[in-house]
Amino acid sequence: MICMILNKNHADNHLYIADHFHNSQKIAESKELKIFFKKIIWFKTRHDALHAAANENPNNVYIDSDVGLKNLIEICKIKILSNNTEINVYEEGIGTYRVDLISSKIKKFLFTTIGAGCYFGGAFLTKKIHIFNPDLYKKNFPFLSKKAVGIEGDLAHWVAENKSELIKIFCPDFKIKNPKEAHMANLYLSDWNLDIEFIKEISLLGQLFVKPHPHVSEDALDQIPKNKTIELIPNSLPAEIVIILLLEKFDNVRVFHKNSSCITYFDESNIESIDISQSKYCNA
Repeated sequence: MICMILNKNHADNHLYIADHFHNSQKIAESKELKIFFKKIIWFKTRHDALHAAANENPNNVYIDSDVGLKNLIEICKIKILSNNTEINVYEEGIGTYRVDLISSKIKKFLFTTIGAGCYFGGAFLTKKIHIFNPDLYKKNFPFLSKKAVGIEGDLAHWVAENKSELIKIFCPDFKIKNPKEAHMANLYLSDWNLDIEFIKEISLLGQLFVKPHPHVSEDALDQIPKNKTIELIPNSLPAEIVIILLLEKFDNVRVFHKNSSCITYFDESNIESIDISQSKYCNA
């Protein structure tokens, strides 16, 4: 979605999608997505996508991360094939603002020495990083402040405005079932692993919507209890869209998550955020 926001005034740009999330190929073939980009190509690997992009000799390439040695190698390959191409990084949630991505002092020293990124936007070949909160980024990384470029607008607002098109792209015809009572919805956002026991626990609170991470396998989904209080949300639907759909049906939404980045884009008073990675939620 960030790519779509960055591209809203540049219809001639190409979008290259790597097979890193559920239904990626189907999403790449979406007719609605083609409205936003001149060309969309699906690749099996991120390496293939970046190599193909470099062969196009573009003015700019936007990538999701430049952190670490592997990403530096990929960026170097781009510059070898297309020296005049400018490397840009775009926001990937709250990780973009974290100062502790590389915990090892030795690794951080080595990465810094060779120009690899210890933080988003930190690779020496990266020209700009496009983010929603440039002030926070500059505060955390004053030595990278010249790279920071603010993304215009608000993500949650943009998702709400483009909700219909986004649903058609990520999960056509999806709808939240009409609730029996429209007071409180509980939403569980998983990380790469589903916590089945926790799902069982919070399903006792009332209506529960389970939104698996896009990397969760189909086999893991089969472990989710099947009962009337649990509704499974498709993997491919972004959590931001799910939250907005729930707010249309329920007075309040309680979100259980593990340091999920999507929560940071909402400031509504009727959303309760419970980070279960910080403290165990107990139903007294």
